[in-house]
Amino acid sequence: MTNHRFELDREEYVVDTSSSHPRVPHWAVYDTSEKSLRESLVIRRVNEFVDKLLVNNNPFEDDPFGEGEPHQLPNPENFSLTLVIYYAVKSSHLNTRDVATSIKYKFDGKLRRANIGWQDTTSISLFINDLECLLRDLYGDFDDAVIESIRDAIFVIVKEFLRFTRNDLWLEHHSAVNIDFACGIGVPEGMGISGSDHRIANEGVAYLFNRARKFRANPDAFSQYSTYFLKALEEHPTLFSAMDESVARHNQRTRECETKKSKPSTDS
Repeated sequence: MTNHRFELDREEYVVDTSSSHPRVPHWAVYDTSEKSLRESLVIRRVNEFVDKLLVNNNPFEDDPFGEGEPHQLPNPENFSLTLVIYYAVKSSHLNTRDVATSIKYKFDGKLRRANIGWQDTTSISLFINDLECLLRDLYGDFDDAVIESIRDAIFVIVKEFLRFTRNDLWLEHHSAVNIDFACGIGVPEGMGISGSDHRIANEGVAYLFNRARKFRANPDAFSQYSTYFLKALEEHPTLFSAMDESVARHNQRTRECETKKSKPSTDS
């Protein structure tokens, strides 16, 4: 078995000999080491994922010289997010791994983490899942702590980046987190769910309902990851019924507490 995985062909494209993924243009043409070839795959594949997360709604424009087909200007934030993630991976301990480890500890394409709540299937979470699969594929599927550390760091980077550039994606994820919390997911041990938690969760339900309505009216305005999430949301209304049940339980407990308080004391 060879310890080499990535090759540079005559057209300056990187070929991954261990997968069926198409070849990609080499990023750092001044460095032809195998680790540099791996980094080319990182940035090219991450950019593909970013394009699936951030839909390009720019209008098509005619060629200024009247020679080519109408073209669509790229979103500048897409490549900005790609670069941030690329350099986060490049500067991490993960990038010190030898290329051969990805051959020895080959990734089978399946993450070992179950989706518990709706926050695990939002647009951002789907993006992060694809990114984690890429890291496990290119760097070897072992030592979960290292991969999960960089994964969690990138998760925060992406959420905070989108909070100020694509607030709808941030709100989508934030709403799902709040809904899950009101349903008991992510509640710390010994901590209860308050009325304000239910109120915030209901605001999240309203936001996702409205987002789903906008998706039905104009699906082309939403990214691939958002399309997957919003279709799942519509096809599985248990999310909203679970919220109704949780609110009903909370209201029942509130009424019981008020009843107890209103009863006259029997102490002498």
